[in-house]
Amino acid sequence: MIAQGRQALELATRFRQDLLKEKSDDPEAMHVTADTLNTLGRTLIEHGQYVEGKAALMDAESIIAKLIQLMPGEIKYGRLSREQAVWHGTALLRQGELKASESKLRQSVEVADHVLSLKGAGSSDHVALGNKLSNLAFVLHSNEKSKEAFEVRMRGVDVLRRCADRFPKDPSLPSNLSLALANFAGGLWSSDPVAAESLAIEALTIRRSMVTSRIQVGIKRT
Repeated sequence: MIAQGRQALELATRFRQDLLKEKSDDPEAMHVTADTLNTLGRTLIEHGQYVEGKAALMDAESIIAKLIQLMPGEIKYGRLSREQAVWHGTALLRQGELKASESKLRQSVEVADHVLSLKGAGSSDHVALGNKLSNLAFVLHSNEKSKEAFEVRMRGVDVLRRCADRFPKDPSLPSNLSLALANFAGGLWSSDPVAAESLAIEALTIRRSMVTSRIQVGIKRT
């Protein structure tokens, strides 16, 4: 099993080196390379290979920076940068580098904020910002910045609330919002049970509404 893991890591390393050899000034080719390096980095991190994963992500970051310099208003490059930053922050977090992780996750929030200002931004980009804020709040809490963590998590919930109002036909939004509310409530029970109860009730109300809507849809089909 260990030998197989080493072999997979060696293959991943060679693959990364081959990607970097394919130098091109074509934005589409650069985008494919950066996206592939992002995926490779994320996969390595998910399998505990943090050093190699971060190396792939840093290679991706360098290419993405060039792409954004070439076309600063292109949303797909902003989205790629957003995901690169959050996975780099995740790797640092799993290695116990909390301060460095906080810095990277702050960067992911800044990029996610910027993406919302670009042409083509949609509900998924609002959800991405909400998720990035939640990730940052977790690290802030770990770094004993509880007050800021609360404010950041509250902002994440508000982003999802506004998104649900703005995109009422997106079926994924109620689920994302109720989950964010439930997670927020869970973290508040010990410090502020009244606020936690209010958030939990809001989450349950959304869930009930989702179930009712599905039942009504089922009835109409029959």
